[in-house]
Amino acid sequence: MTNSSSQRRALVLQRSFSPFGNKLIQAGFVDGEQMQQALIESRKSGRALTDVLESLTGQQLSPELLRQYKKQQLFELKILYGVESLDPELDTIANSQIAQLM
Repeated sequence: MTNSSSQRRALVLQRSFSPFGNKLIQAGFVDGEQMQQALIESRKSGRALTDVLESLTGQQLSPELLRQYKKQQLFELKILYGVESLDPELDTIANSQIAQLM
């Protein structure tokens, strides 16, 4: 297999995953087969994808990767279900607003 055909294959595999999944593959945390296995296990068991990935690889996700996963989840909630959310690292939230939520 030539280098360009293996690059094309890698790109095809990555396109079938979410941006978070692609990021994990690009970072070398998992390969495409492991990512697919983790997605199936997460759906079957109801466990968080991040927990399944850490269990599968025996490695912890970095705080940055966990943050990216959470951002993707918030984005999906907004796009798919119309649920608005706040990112405390980006949005300024007054204490009075937080108190109103309780």
